[in-house]
Amino acid sequence: MPNDADALDIDSKVEKWIEAFHSLKKWKRAPNPKLRSGKKRRKSPARTFEQKLAKIRADIGADAIDQLVATDKADIARLEQDLATATTDTERDRITAAIEALEEQVAANLMELDVAAKIAARVQRLDDAEGELDEVKADTLQKIADLQGQLPADAVDLNTLDAKRVAEFRALHVGVQRNIDHARAEIVTLARPTRSGPKEDKFSVINSTEYKILFGMLEQSVLELQLGKLDDAFATVNAAAQLLVTYRNARTGADPVAQKPGLVPGLDAPMQAAMSRIEDLEKRGFATAVADLRNRHDALENTIRTGLANNEPDLAAVHADTARALEADAEAALADYIKVEKLLAEARKDIATMRGNGHIHRPKRAEAKITAYQPGDSTQDALERAGEIRAYAAEKLADTRKDDLRRAGMSDADLRKQLDDIKHRFDAFLKTDKSGDRKTRKDDETGQQKLVPKSSKLPDGAVAEIELQLLAAEQLIASGAIDALRMAASYFDGVENFIGAIENDPKIYKTLEGRFDKLDAKIAKIEKSYGLYEPGQRLDLKAEAGDLRKGHLTRLQSDVADDIDALDTKVDDFKAKVKGLRQRKRALEKVADEREATLKKIGAALAARNGTMNEENPFDGYHGGDADRLKTLRAKISERSERSLDEAAQIIVEMGNLKGILDALERQNKGEALPIDQMSAAFDFVADARQGQKAHDDNQAKKKDFNDKRSEAKKIIAKAIDRTKDIKGDPTELEALENERVALVAETKDSGKYIEGLTKMDALVIRATRLANDAKAAAAILDADLQSAAVACAQGVRAFRGHVAGFVQKVVAPVGMTDAGNQLDDPALYDRAKIEGLITAIVKAMPDAIIDRLDSNAAILADRQAAAKDRKIARKEALLAVRALMGVFDGFDPLAVFRSHPFKDESIAALESARKALPRLEIRFLKTSIG
Repeated sequence: MPNDADALDIDSKVEKWIEAFHSLKKWKRAPNPKLRSGKKRRKSPARTFEQKLAKIRADIGADAIDQLVATDKADIARLEQDLATATTDTERDRITAAIEALEEQVAANLMELDVAAKIAARVQRLDDAEGELDEVKADTLQKIADLQGQLPADAVDLNTLDAKRVAEFRALHVGVQRNIDHARAEIVTLARPTRSGPKEDKFSVINSTEYKILFGMLEQSVLELQLGKLDDAFATVNAAAQLLVTYRNARTGADPVAQKPGLVPGLDAPMQAAMSRIEDLEKRGFATAVADLRNRHDALENTIRTGLANNEPDLAAVHADTARALEADAEAALADYIKVEKLLAEARKDIATMRGNGHIHRPKRAEAKITAYQPGDSTQDALERAGEIRAYAAEKLADTRKDDLRRAGMSDADLRKQLDDIKHRFDAFLKTDKSGDRKTRKDDETGQQKLVPKSSKLPDGAVAEIELQLLAAEQLIASGAIDALRMAASYFDGVENFIGAIENDPKIYKTLEGRFDKLDAKIAKIEKSYGLYEPGQRLDLKAEAGDLRKGHLTRLQSDVADDIDALDTKVDDFKAKVKGLRQRKRALEKVADEREATLKKIGAALAARNGTMNEENPFDGYHGGDADRLKTLRAKISERSERSLDEAAQIIVEMGNLKGILDALERQNKGEALPIDQMSAAFDFVADARQGQKAHDDNQAKKKDFNDKRSEAKKIIAKAIDRTKDIKGDPTELEALENERVALVAETKDSGKYIEGLTKMDALVIRATRLANDAKAAAAILDADLQSAAVACAQGVRAFRGHVAGFVQKVVAPVGMTDAGNQLDDPALYDRAKIEGLITAIVKAMPDAIIDRLDSNAAILADRQAAAKDRKIARKEALLAVRALMGVFDGFDPLAVFRSHPFKDESIAALESARKALPRLEIRFLKTSIG
C-alpha cells in the first residue's frame, strides 16, 4: 500500500488529473536495483591491500621492468649524445629511429607499472571507505535509540520554532534523501586484484550498510527536530550529505547533484531572479543597503512555503504581483549600484592618471575619499556620495593638468617640428614624380589612393601604417590638450622606432616573411607526421601563425620578431607533445594486441571445455565483458587525443591480468588442481564468459528477425510515402524516418548488436505504422466519396470515445492491482467515483447526437437530387457538428489533461487520428458545391 506521502488528493479541478496519473503510475514501489548478472552486491572488497599490491607487482615482473626502464633510459641518453655529434642526415635518421624505438619500449613498460598502480589505488580507496561501516551503523542506531528515549518527555511543539528555519530544514532533508535514493540505484563495476588475476565485482554506489547508516542519520535529524534541537538537526543532515559524498567518491569519484526544491510554478522565476540580484549586490559590498530587499525576499518565501504546507489555493496568483515587484526593485537597485561602481571607477581612473603623471598629494586625497566611502542605507545615498567623489577627482585632475602644461613647457611648435622631421624621413621611403610630389596608385580592393614605396621589399601595409600614425599625431597636436600632446609624443616615439628599424635593415620585412614561411612549414610537417594527434591544438597554432602574419605590418618589427620566437617555441612544444602521444599510442596498441591475443587464447581454452563441462551454450570463443572492453579500447586508442589515451589506459586497468586467467583455464583443461583463489577467479571469469556466450548466441539468433523487420519497415514507409504523395500531403516526416531506418541498419551491421537493433527497429515500425495509418485515414477522408468520408470520420471519433469510456477499468485499474486487492478501490487513498466522473465528462462531451450529424447530413449534401435549400442546411449542420467536435478536442480541459496520461495504451493514437480527420472532412464539406 502507498504511504501517506503517496496518497492522492483529488478535487474537482481537472489539473489534479496530472498528479493523479503520475501517482497512479508510481503505485508499485521499485525494488532495490538488481544486477543484470544476478549476483548480489558485495559489501566490500578484499581487505588484503598490501599483499595484493605485492602480488600485482610480482605478476607483471615489476622489479625486472624497473631495471629494464633504467637501462633503456641510459641507452637513450647515450644515443642523444651521439645524435648531437652526428655529421650526416643518414646517421641522424638512424640514431633518431633508435631513440624513438627505445622511448616506445619505455612507454610500454611504464604502462604496465601504471596498470598495477591504478588497480591498487582503486582497491585501497574502497578499503578506506568501508573499513568501519559496522561500527558507524551501531553508533547511529544507538544515537537514534537515545533520542527516542528522550522524546516522550522532552518533545516540543514545532509551531514554537522558527517557521522559516523549519521550512529550510525540511527542504534540505528532502534534497539529501533524494540524493541518497539516487545513489542507491546506481551500479558500478570494479576490478579488484587477486593472486590469480583481477576479479570483477559489481557494487552499488552506496551499499546496503551505508544506505542504512545514511537514512539512520536522516531519522536521527527528525528526532532532533522533534526535541527542538534545530541546530543539531541541520548538522546531522549536512553530515549525512557529506558522508554520502565520501561513500560515492570511494567508487565513482563523483559528487551527487545538490537539489534545491522549488516553490510554485510562476513564482520560482521572479523569486530566483530577485535573489540572484540580491546576492550580486551583496558580493559587490552593498549588503547593508540591500538588507531590506533580502528581508522582503525571505519573508515572501516563508509566506509561500507556509501556504504550500497548508495547501492554500492559487498561491501563484496571490503572490505574483509581490514577487514581480520584488524582482523589479532588486533590478533597479542593481542598476543604481552599477552606476555607483561606474562613478567610482571613473574617479579611480582620474587618480591613476594623476599618479601616472607623477602627482602624489592630490590623488592621495581623492583616494582617501574612496577608501572612506560608505554606500549608506539607500541607493540615493550611494549615488550622491559616489557622485561627489567623482566630481572631486575630476576637479583635482584638471588642476594637475594645468600644472603639467606649465612645468613641461610643451608647445605645438616643438611637436610640429618633430612631426615635420619624421615626415621628411618618411618621404625618403616613397617614390616621387618629376615635380617631387609623392606617387600614388589606386588600390584594387578598396579603390583608395595609396602611396607607392621605392623599394619592393617595403610592403604597402607598412607604408600605410606610418602614414596613419603620423596623421593621428597631427590630429592630437591640433587638440592642444596636455594628454593629447603627450600621446602625440608617444606616437612620435613609435614612428621613430618603426622607421628606424626599416632604415637600419631595409630587408627586415623580407626576413620576417621568411620566418613566417619556416613557421608554416614546421606546422605543416607536424600535420604530415602527426596529423591525427590533437588536430584542434594544431589548428589553433596554425590560426595563431596566420593572425600574426596578417597583422605584422602594423606593429613594431621587434615585437613581431619576439612573437614569432614565442610561437616557434609553442610549436616545438606541441611537436614534442604529439610525438609523445604517438609513442604512447604505440605502447597502448602493443598492450591492446597482447590483451587481444590473450583473449583469443582464452576463447580457445573455453571452447576446449565444451566436451567435458556439458555447457548449455557451447563456447565458440570468448564473448564476455572484456571483449566489449577491447573494442572500446581500440576505439579510444584510435582517437589519439590525450584524453582518449588516458581513458584507454584506464580500460586496460579494468581488463586486469588476463594472463593469470588464461593460465588457470589451461591448467584446468589439463586436469591440474588449482589453489582455491585461482579456482575462484577462473570460475567467476567462466561465469561471465558463459553469460557473454549466451548473449552472443541470443544476439545472433535475432539477426534474421532484425533483417525481416527492416524489410517490413521499408515496405511500410515506402507505401506510406506513395499514399501521402497521392493525397498531395507532405512526406517529409516519412522521408526522415526512412533515413533513420537506413542509418539504423548501417549502425546495427557495424556493431553487430541485433537485439538492440531489433528493439529500435520495432519502435521505428510502430512510428512508421502510425504515419502510414494517418496517410490511410487521410485518404479515406480525402479520396472517398463524401458520405463514406463522413462515416469514416464518425467511426474514428466513436473509436476514441470507446477508448476513453473503458480507460479506468481497462487501463488504470490493472496498474493498481496488488496481492491485497486493487488500490484504486481503497477510499482512504483514491476517490474512484471522482476519477470515473471526469472520464464520464469526456465521454459526454462527444454525444451521438453530434457525431450522427456528420454522416446523416453528408448523405443529404452528397445527394445531387435533393433540393438546394436542403443541401445548404445539411452543409451548415455538418459544419457545426465538425466544429463542435474540434472544439471538444482542442478546448475541453479534461480532454487536454487526458493527453498527458502516462499509461501505455492506444487511446492517444486514437485521439490524434480522430482529431486529424475532422478538419479534412471540414474541407470536403466546404468544397462541395450546392448549385
